[in-house]
Amino acid sequence: MEYVKVSEEYSGIAEKVIDEHEDLHWIRNLKVRIGYLASDREKKKDGGLVLGECIKVKPLYRPYVPHDFLIVIYETNTAGLTENQMEILMYHELLHIGIDEAGEELKYNINPHDVEDFRTVIDRYGIDWAKRGASKEKLSTGGENREKKQIQNACGSVPEGDRPDGSGRSN
Repeated sequence: MEYVKVSEEYSGIAEKVIDEHEDLHWIRNLKVRIGYLASDREKKKDGGLVLGECIKVKPLYRPYVPHDFLIVIYETNTAGLTENQMEILMYHELLHIGIDEAGEELKYNINPHDVEDFRTVIDRYGIDWAKRGASKEKLSTGGENREKKQIQNACGSVPEGDRPDGSGRSN
């Protein structure tokens, strides 16, 4: 049976993340009520582990759950993550919190992911490969290598073996 508890630790991580990311300051300014939970469930989706999730609390449940959103961290699945990785996970979950400003009343929603692709495509051709005006290189070794060079220059990292010393590390 799943054990779920309120987590002051995750609340503290979220406060730190909100402080450090201006794109999240609106959450505090609008007084969005978020509850932070720790679960021992080993949650899976589509064959992979779910590290955390953001859930919008339905208005029907608000008398019993005085929050607009709940962020659940699945501790069995996050065991071994570093402090930095936990902060990134919390940032990810907080980004799911959205508002719809249509009309006079603010309505909350869950923001979907803005990227859905295969890791190998992103690694090879960049995250914006499908945008209009993006490189029209063919899926060939030449095009792939050109795209890799552009990505490497943009992020300052070089894959192992591509540097003269073979280290693949940027300075």
